[in-house]
Amino acid sequence: MPQHYLQEDFLYHRKGPWPQPSPSRPLQMAPEVLHLPVQEVWDWHKHVGIRYFSSLLSYSPKALLYAWQHPVLDSITDQQFVQLLTTSVYSQYLDPHLDQIDKQHFANYLNQYQTDTLFYKIDLSPMCFMNTSPGFYVAPTITLLRKDKQQFNCIAIKIGDLILTPENSHAWELSKYFVLQGAAYRINLITHPLLHLPFDAINAITKSSVPQGHLLFKLLYPHLRLALAVNHSVIESPFSIIANHPWMPYSPFSGSAEGSLHLLGVGYSGIKGNSSYPAYRYAIHPTFPTSDYGQFLQSYYHVIYEFVSQVILSIPVGDKIVKRWANYCSHWISGFPDGEAIFTENTFAATLSSYIWSVSVAHATDHQAFYSIPTNSVPFRLRLPPPNSHHIDAYDIRDLTHKVDFFKSKMAFQLFYKPYSVQRLIDVDYQFQQPHLIALQQAFIYHLRMTDAQSNPRYIALESIASSIQY
Repeated sequence: MPQHYLQEDFLYHRKGPWPQPSPSRPLQMAPEVLHLPVQEVWDWHKHVGIRYFSSLLSYSPKALLYAWQHPVLDSITDQQFVQLLTTSVYSQYLDPHLDQIDKQHFANYLNQYQTDTLFYKIDLSPMCFMNTSPGFYVAPTITLLRKDKQQFNCIAIKIGDLILTPENSHAWELSKYFVLQGAAYRINLITHPLLHLPFDAINAITKSSVPQGHLLFKLLYPHLRLALAVNHSVIESPFSIIANHPWMPYSPFSGSAEGSLHLLGVGYSGIKGNSSYPAYRYAIHPTFPTSDYGQFLQSYYHVIYEFVSQVILSIPVGDKIVKRWANYCSHWISGFPDGEAIFTENTFAATLSSYIWSVSVAHATDHQAFYSIPTNSVPFRLRLPPPNSHHIDAYDIRDLTHKVDFFKSKMAFQLFYKPYSVQRLIDVDYQFQQPHLIALQQAFIYHLRMTDAQSNPRYIALESIASSIQY
């Protein structure tokens, strides 16, 4: 390996991009990359921006027809409610750690079971930070579930200051919609953005500090495409879904951008004392939900890790380029190993595998799994207030939503949640030159296909998994 590199050895001749503190919330949100290379902006317009515009025109009549024909939320049984929370993309929220305040709130219910009973909570309390426009309502909720063998049961829902159970009839039924609303907001504005925004710094640093001929660059480059421009448009564009202007046909949320950005900040900076919302740290070793969803994600992670750990054997321990790259990344991303830690034990392989898995499999699966939830089971907007007592009068489910709510939801699902791959993981080409590395790439593709064939349930087809954040 040469000791010195020329300026032209780097992708953009060492002229950026580079991360910087978030301009709007520097202490709450992940670093941003604001100055994008022209090539990447053009790539976004060509493959993403044009799709948004064409879908906006072509899909609007379909969304209008759908909203006219399906103007009412789906009724949901307790069994369907639990299944949605524990087997879908929402199962990421299952938290086995009950904080002391949770134990106090649910004491009457916890004491009814043996001490070895497994309890989980789904904490959607940050909904208290979501502002709402007149006529719309949200509510903070915490749902308590009990796990018996492989079966989950919903014990109680804390909504505001109330603790409700199925015995509370109409109040219980109404509270379930506020839980599902909070679950949809959390995936959109708290949990899923952690697969987007924190990785921008690593993306930019890799492009700017690692020579194109280096094996580290070759391994990561196929997983960097479009991400910077996609994330920039989400945060900074006045036409972003985050802006949620009332005139937008694809703005499904209940309030202004201020509330949405506050939830983004919660996802990154966390909530002190709340086990469900720790401050962001780079996951060198990802954790997986206790669900079929988690097992699906884990199966792909193992394939990626096995591939990466074999490839990096060709990078010398103590490599100066890797060391400098890690030092840059650790400066910007909490929990990222620095130039010394990167070479300890399996840290290098785990760090790279976590990145590749996050921006490809984890990201695409989130999108497909959320997109697969029926639109009328996702109450982005609710037009009745949450229950204020244990016993409320019967309500008409038709009063919870209007046709326009489902039109906007349907548009958002089509434009932003449905996976659209520009470059697929299955087609990735690392531009390896050495025969043994080429063989490793071929084996990697084979094992991806085997994993896809053996997956049950199959939350996303391998052919739909993008190699990077492309939507």
